[in-house]
Amino acid sequence: MKWITILLIPLVILSLLLNWLILWQWQNARLALQEALDAAIEGVSDLRQERIELELAIDQEIPLQADILLSQPLEVPISTTIPISTTFDTAVNLTLQGVVVPVEVAIPVNLQVPLKTQVPVDAGLFPISTTVALHTRLPIVIEIGDTPLADYLLRLQQELILLRAGL
Repeated sequence: MKWITILLIPLVILSLLLNWLILWQWQNARLALQEALDAAIEGVSDLRQERIELELAIDQEIPLQADILLSQPLEVPISTTIPISTTFDTAVNLTLQGVVVPVEVAIPVNLQVPLKTQVPVDAGLFPISTTVALHTRLPIVIEIGDTPLADYLLRLQQELILLRAGL
């Protein structure tokens, strides 16, 4: 019986060492999981505070067709200057001591003609058809906390906190 005791003592010691090693590994895994959960809780909280910023480039030709109805007559004021720059070629007959001499003459004309008037526009339907070139950059900012995703992130954070508390 003595030899069984001699054999069992080292086995019991080995068993205790293995149990201690398993408990130590389990405690390390538990601490690592707690740290990971703490980081996940903080990450979800930070994500709820984030914003998505982007710039949308719009380079497009937009056709525009409309009918505009004027319910009463309208007077459109026009105030402008019309430049006139031309040369008139003409023939002039000169009489010198009873002799008629035809002379070809170029007369330059450089004028600025002011135009100031009112143009009446009758009431009625005026169709408009054109294309508008739209070239712009549109900044877009989306606050995560203002989207439906924020509710899901809050629930996820609460579940992570409950899981952390259960460890």
